[in-house]
Amino acid sequence: MPRGRANISPWLRALQPDSPNERELADLRTRKALLEKQLATAEAKLAEAIEARRKALLESDLESANGQSVKNITSRLRDEVDATRDAISTLTRRIAETEAEIGAERDKAAREQEAACRREQIEKAHKAADEFTGATERLVAALQVLAPINMTTSAAGSSVKIFGAQLSAAVAAALAECTGYCQRVLGGTTAIIGQAPAVVQAPKPAAPNIVDRVGIMVLQHSKWLEDGEVKTCAKNGLCRPPRAIAEKAIALQLAIAQDSDRYLRLVEVDTGEGFGQCWAHVPGRARADHGDVPAAAAALRIKLVPHADALQRTEDLVRRLDARVRTAQEAGDLSAFNKAYRRYRLDLTAAGRAPMTYTVARSRLRQALAEVAAGKASPGFIRKVFDN
Repeated sequence: MPRGRANISPWLRALQPDSPNERELADLRTRKALLEKQLATAEAKLAEAIEARRKALLESDLESANGQSVKNITSRLRDEVDATRDAISTLTRRIAETEAEIGAERDKAAREQEAACRREQIEKAHKAADEFTGATERLVAALQVLAPINMTTSAAGSSVKIFGAQLSAAVAAALAECTGYCQRVLGGTTAIIGQAPAVVQAPKPAAPNIVDRVGIMVLQHSKWLEDGEVKTCAKNGLCRPPRAIAEKAIALQLAIAQDSDRYLRLVEVDTGEGFGQCWAHVPGRARADHGDVPAAAAALRIKLVPHADALQRTEDLVRRLDARVRTAQEAGDLSAFNKAYRRYRLDLTAAGRAPMTYTVARSRLRQALAEVAAGKASPGFIRKVFDN
């Protein structure tokens, strides 16, 4: 066993590869590391001995025993340093040679593996080619039986026979070249051609994440974090945050749900032309008037209605509106409305103008129907939807 091999710890030996050259390389590297440490120690001691020798030459008797002792120590240390350097140089050369041998072994193993893999593929191709040749021969024989019936069948049989023979010859030539490639790989005269990369299927796009949201009115300037982005809403503004955030704001009395009675009571007013939402005007005026909503409504000439009365009048209005809608459906008025919207959209598009959306048109239709249900005379209410 070479000197220094016993210095390798058991756990390091367990990590060594099975190849003899790789185990030897690990031993050489370990031995070189130990010698480099030993060289550093010897060089440090040599430097100290040289300094002591210099002092002895300058200060003590040249013939004294102490001077001779320092000289002897310096000479011994020089020899040790030179020997260690020579050993390290030898180990460096042996490491390079061993690495070259390992590289050759790995290249040989890779070439043998490539040749074996390609030969297996070539064998499969030969079997498939034989099956193709057999299928071609059977097809030609089947067509020859039918050849007396017409010329087309006879020509088809001849074509299959000719093309089958040509294809078989081409496949045989191609597989012969592949066999030659395997021989060149084993001989080390050509580079290994890597396998074709596998086709990776693109991942399917993830389904869109539909967030459950709730409409609220915030009672103070608010902000929240949503998908890493800070969202904000001004005081008394309307927004639709995710349900969890909205419910927490409502629970802390920082917001009002838009479908709550409290919110509806805030926005119910009578303008003299039916009910509408004046939230964009009354609260702003009320804020400027120290929160006095009645005073703000009076200043805007808007009559406030008690909540119970507003509900009763709303129910009556809804009943009349539903009756009017049913009458319109039975009379075919909605069909006429759809046709009128189509004409309106085509006319504005041809004129280079942007038409209102169908949703807006339906909203205006409902408003027109509400006026009719409220008792107002509204002849041609469908035409009124598209005015202005």
